[in-house]
Amino acid sequence: MNRLTSLSIASLFDCGYALAQVGATTGFPIGDKSRIHTNLDVGVMYDTNSLRLDSTDAGSKGAARLLARPQLVIDVPGESVRLNLGLGMTASRFFSSNSQVSQTTFVGDIVGSFGLGS
Repeated sequence: MNRLTSLSIASLFDCGYALAQVGATTGFPIGDKSRIHTNLDVGVMYDTNSLRLDSTDAGSKGAARLLARPQLVIDVPGESVRLNLGLGMTASRFFSSNSQVSQTTFVGDIVGSFGLGS
């Protein structure tokens, strides 16, 4: 369960970062001022302790890992009402010959901000 929690927090920060990076000249326009922004982060790594065992345990197993994080951010600017909505998902896949290590997890996130007034 710790692995899912850490992925969820990491995804939440990624979506928050995407919300901060939107601008008037990026993304796909929706109407006069609103925009949709897309993002895809992909990473490959090697985890030497994929089972999260104590480092003195002889059973700790290494595994290759693939992370994919697609994101979608909707930006609706305005003087009296502002809205930012971010949707994201993290897919994590461990690759190993050990069936206990080879697993795939998915975590979704929704992040938003809403503002009234100028």
